[in-house]
Amino acid sequence: MPPISHFLLNLNFWRTVTAGAVIILETNGSPLWWAAAVPWVLLNLPGLLLTTIPGLLLLAVAAGTAQADWMSDSFLIILCLALPTAASMVLSCCWHPLFRRTGIFDQFHYPGA
Repeated sequence: MPPISHFLLNLNFWRTVTAGAVIILETNGSPLWWAAAVPWVLLNLPGLLLTTIPGLLLLAVAAGTAQADWMSDSFLIILCLALPTAASMVLSCCWHPLFRRTGIFDQFHYPGA
């Protein structure tokens, strides 16, 4: 059995793939967009938590205003998916050096393996 590529084990790759799948399925009006949205939510939970509070504040402030003419529904879908995905990717890049310094991942190396 060939070894699994590090590229396929990279969470940021799958975050990007699932975000693209949700965007494509939703903008094309597919009823199966939720099938791609479930793994997207699970993979991007840190970014969703990071962008939820500012997003809710923005929606609360702008609740009485109408949507701008240049803001299409597709743009809003892409924006709501791209920001949490990007935030999750940045957090992932920040956490890896921290995990390496603390030695959290060292516990999974077994002697003689």
